[in-house]
Amino acid sequence: MQSTDLKLILVDPIPELYEQWQLKFEGQSRVEVVNSRFEDLPNYPSPTSILGTYTHHAGADVDCHHR
Repeated sequence: MQSTDLKLILVDPIPELYEQWQLKFEGQSRVEVVNSRFEDLPNYPSPTSILGTYTHHAGADVDCHHR
């Protein structure tokens, strides 16, 4: 299997969520946390939304919000 250099960019305008992500992913070199809107990012080659990922599974998006 070939290794891929991926970077996770977590984007949300809610300050409280941003702060929690900052704490959770502190020290992770391949994770960037941005307190803004996705549309405001200067460069985004491959956007993915958790809600878009789970829309084919009934109720999964609701379940994600309650964890």
